[in-house]
Amino acid sequence: FVELTESNTTDFTVFPNPTNDLVTISGDLSSDATATIVDQSGRTLKTMIVSNGSTIDISSFESGLYFVTIEDNGSIATKNIIKN
Repeated sequence: FVELTESNTTDFTVFPNPTNDLVTISGDLSSDATATIVDQSGRTLKTMIVSNGSTIDISSFESGLYFVTIEDNGSIATKNIIKN
């Protein structure tokens, strides 16, 4: 069990949100940060290496709520994405 404190969380934003097709990841990320997108049932839909300014195409996803988790140097943070 790891308690998440301010020192081991990754700060990033996802925009535009809500979106129809592309979202952009913005934050102070290393060159090997990993983004994982899961649906509400916990099913992993996409995993990729991201950095500041990376775009993710979610146009093939159905409308709904998704979660993007970024893991960067042992830090983890999750944000919601709403697909129109």
